[in-house]
Amino acid sequence: MSSTNPTKRSRQVIQQAGYGPQIGFAGAIFTCAAALGAASATLQPVLTMPLVATWLLGFALVFGVVAWRKGPTDAEDVTYWDVAGGLMLIGLFAAATVEPDQLIRTVMRDDR
Repeated sequence: MSSTNPTKRSRQVIQQAGYGPQIGFAGAIFTCAAALGAASATLQPVLTMPLVATWLLGFALVFGVVAWRKGPTDAEDVTYWDVAGGLMLIGLFAAATVEPDQLIRTVMRDDR
């Protein structure tokens, strides 16, 4: 007897086709883009890129842990290791755009 639940069937198709990493990468990039938009509208410009870089590096950490837990996979498809590496690279590029002296002045600022 086959399953008639369309949600369960779509999850099975995604897992069998190996689309999990691609969807996760798209979700992480979309979330960081939304965070960039919200941060640029509400925070000081100095804090925007450090926030986005932190989100990207955090997502890279999460995908790295998922890849480590899944173990070895087929190298022909996109893997969670690939997604973690891509997010790490993008996060490091975003962190490189942060001016160190501005960030230090912002962190060390006294709000009294």
